[in-house]
Amino acid sequence: MQKSDEKNSLREWYNEIPRNKRNKFILALQLKFGMSASGIYDKIKKNNWLPYQREMVEEVINEGKWEK
Repeated sequence: MQKSDEKNSLREWYNEIPRNKRNKFILALQLKFGMSASGIYDKIKKNNWLPYQREMVEEVINEGKWEK
């Protein structure tokens, strides 16, 4: 996934995740960032990640533990 390709590709990517796996993905981000689910949803919606946070999101996506 290349975030530079589209304005908010993370949100579009998130919307393509099967619904039953979205909660696991949000939970993985919550554990990584120590944030609430609503805080994670808000960041995905607004696309206001800091550069180091984007790298952390990429790590969670690439690890894929939430997909199991």
